[in-house]
Amino acid sequence: LTFPNIEITDVKINAKTSNVIHTFIREDELELNHCIQFGSQGSVRVRYHHLDHEAFSYVINVSNSGTEEKVGTVRLFLAPKYDELGNIIPLDGQRRLYIEMDKFSTDLRPGKNLIVRSSTDSSVTISSTYSFKELLHGEDVDEDRSEFCSCGWPQHLLVPKGNNKGMVFDLFVMITDGEKDKVPSSKRKSAMMLPQLLRCFG
Repeated sequence: LTFPNIEITDVKINAKTSNVIHTFIREDELELNHCIQFGSQGSVRVRYHHLDHEAFSYVINVSNSGTEEKVGTVRLFLAPKYDELGNIIPLDGQRRLYIEMDKFSTDLRPGKNLIVRSSTDSSVTISSTYSFKELLHGEDVDEDRSEFCSCGWPQHLLVPKGNNKGMVFDLFVMITDGEKDKVPSSKRKSAMMLPQLLRCFG
């Protein structure tokens, strides 16, 4: 896990309120043709409510005290800080509660580096899903797309639900040597083993 000459000097969340992410319930429509073929020309939709969150970005300051540019693999995890009784969760127990929020590769030049990563770019979520009809017609097919198998959490489920009083979480950020710990590239035409595939079951 060591990465010589690389140090994370500061991390913050950029949202409407700094270091605060607001979650809320949104009304949406579900296209049932995603999973059921009704044999008719029209679409069948139902209204439902789901968890969502405001858009935000991670702002990470990193120092490279070496003389050469390096490639780093950035991982972000989130876990609750307190238990149900209001006690701080010890790290040994908290480590089992961390969920992966994102994983990506970045170049680290000698000196100070500023990394800004949007929540919508998360490698563990998918931006949208498509019906059988859309998939059969090749909707949104693009060789440069980073999503190939539609595996991953829906974007709106990236952030855990909070509460009215505000729920405190710890954000854990780590950077490892990208030469030894590579993130699968999404730019190769034959790329299929993407980070989202870690959540593919069946």
